[in-house]
Amino acid sequence: MPIEDPPDIDLEIYRRVWTVLEEYAPWEAAFEEGNKIRYDVDESNADQDKMHKADGDYPEAKLEQTGGSSTGRLGIDQTFGTLSDEGCQEWVEAQTHAYRLTVITTKLTMLEQSPLRTLTLNALRLAGPRIGLDYVTKVSWRWSVERRAAAEEEGEDPTFRQVITIDISVESETEGPRLTGAR
Repeated sequence: MPIEDPPDIDLEIYRRVWTVLEEYAPWEAAFEEGNKIRYDVDESNADQDKMHKADGDYPEAKLEQTGGSSTGRLGIDQTFGTLSDEGCQEWVEAQTHAYRLTVITTKLTMLEQSPLRTLTLNALRLAGPRIGLDYVTKVSWRWSVERRAAAEEEGEDPTFRQVITIDISVESETEGPRLTGAR
């Protein structure tokens, strides 16, 4: 019997983060479909990330995988806190998956604040600590907001865009059949 390739856990988590965001109706309503830049569907999506953008291209959301790490170990017998009997040992892989979600707002005046940071964080919070995937053991994030000057149009007050960066860290643990792709 040929050995199957293991599942692409990074891709599963990437898609799940998008699903979490899009299932939160207030977040979904804030973005036009073409302004959500995904790198998991097909290669034509790379065209969404244009160099020159018009006002209609905002607000924009883009999710990218930025890195990760992996550690393997033999399974531990939970009863005694020792390595399992030789015949029962399973390889366990603990991984950290890193993603960056960048949200850029429409033009704002100096006194305005965009609700997009709050909407995005609410969507992540509502997904819970496992984001709906049984092998995820922890999800955490760090966020920052930066103001960038928007191109000024004649006769308009100075405006800016908020650039909201959310670094998402997802920890997972897989073992046995899940790790090897066996069913």
